[in-house]
Amino acid sequence: MRTLIALVLGLAVGFVLALIAARALATIGAHPKATMVVMARHLDALRLANGASDCDDAVVAARLDQVRAMAREIDFAFPGDGPEHAAFRRRSGQFRSLAETAATTSGGCTGLATALAELGQGCQDCHRDFR
Repeated sequence: MRTLIALVLGLAVGFVLALIAARALATIGAHPKATMVVMARHLDALRLANGASDCDDAVVAARLDQVRAMAREIDFAFPGDGPEHAAFRRRSGQFRSLAETAATTSGGCTGLATALAELGQGCQDCHRDFR
């Protein structure tokens, strides 16, 4: 009987520890994914605003500022060193520059289509090479 209780207790403790380990391993890639998801949500909102008749310049400027903030976060979210990561850093720098330009010179709703086209191309270039 003692052996059965020890076996059941050991299995229960092992199961709980396995769940804890699985959850810890699942969060390893959470920051890069979250950075991309947040940036995609802001870009989607900008795409919707681009076609809307009630486009608000202040909302567009705020969304472009958020895209710029996420562009600055890319290198931190995807850490790496060495020559193999240099090309990624170069691409993220190019996108950061595009986001900076879009946030500072878009002109609100009137320049949004151009800004979205440039940002979209920057996303495609990086995802083509590194996804």
